[in-house]
Amino acid sequence: MPYLKKSLFIVLLFSLSLFAQAEKIEEGTINELIVLSGIKSQIEDLPTSVVAMIHQGFPNLSNEKKNELAVIFGKVFNSDLVLKDIASDMQKNLTENEAKEVITWYESNTGNRIARAEEDASTPQAMIEFQKAAPQLMTNSELMATVQKLLEQTKVIEETIDIQETVMLATMVGMSQVRNPEQDINVEQLKSIVTMQIDQAKSGVEQMVAAQLAFTYKDIDKASMNEYLSALESPAMKKFNNSNANGLRIALSNALDRLLSSEQSK
Repeated sequence: MPYLKKSLFIVLLFSLSLFAQAEKIEEGTINELIVLSGIKSQIEDLPTSVVAMIHQGFPNLSNEKKNELAVIFGKVFNSDLVLKDIASDMQKNLTENEAKEVITWYESNTGNRIARAEEDASTPQAMIEFQKAAPQLMTNSELMATVQKLLEQTKVIEETIDIQETVMLATMVGMSQVRNPEQDINVEQLKSIVTMQIDQAKSGVEQMVAAQLAFTYKDIDKASMNEYLSALESPAMKKFNNSNANGLRIALSNALDRLLSSEQSK
């Protein structure tokens, strides 16, 4: 009996320990994590970046039409709603301790430099600079070797395809709306076109993503990048990145639904 009581006591302590480790993450912790990691800034820049690229791709579009597009993308990629979806997924999949571990990393000198580099590379101006700098960066063998390791450790290619698909469809619908506002849009036909174009472009996605990563981390020294690669291997960081990717996927799906619903309700 004494042995049984002792065993039950140990099991109880172990169970309580697991419960403590799985403590529900606080909303304030989630908000801090989203800000420190640069997610908030990058999501807030998304509509403006998309519009900037459209301006570059359609230079003859009138200012009036450009402003209409900006309004459409501002509503579709509503940063508050996108961040809410990402935060919701993190709330489900991260514990308070895991979130604080990731926060500690982003509060470090290297973590802060990495996050700020990612923020800077997501601005509309950086998108334009990237196109000019990419060819030369791709010739930097040491930088590209580090980029390849990042590709192997993250889901950035899958994330890019998800974003690309959503932005392409949103762009097609948005352009149709501003060019022919009275004409009904065949959404299913546009979806088929986007799917076909994405499938054809997949072979070049990895090269594009690699170039973007090279541009993002071009000013980070090798020792700091190695520190970042090691941090990505931690269980807490893996859960954080997986949750961010899944939350973004859900957010983009919801963004598309908002756009298509508004079109169908016209």
